[in-house]
Amino acid sequence: MSDDQKEPEIKGIGEDKEEGFFASFDYEKAVKFKKWSTVLAAVLLAIVAISKVAVTSADSSKPANSFIMTFYFCVIAIIMVAVEFGQGSA
Repeated sequence: MSDDQKEPEIKGIGEDKEEGFFASFDYEKAVKFKKWSTVLAAVLLAIVAISKVAVTSADSSKPANSFIMTFYFCVIAIIMVAVEFGQGSA
């Protein structure tokens, strides 16, 4: 083999010391990020559900439908957080 075609070095796991965000991103941080992103999604879902009731116009022909959807979305948000924190199984 010539000098131009050298074999790349094989590095073991953890030997690659690159800098940046993903260099220190491990499984524990990924689980923590997933947990808090689920909580954020549940909070935003509850906010949207409550705002649907708060912003409902008076000329709406189906006010009961919006109340049912609000409670439905709030229950889904509670279940999402409960499953994420281990209070049930999916």
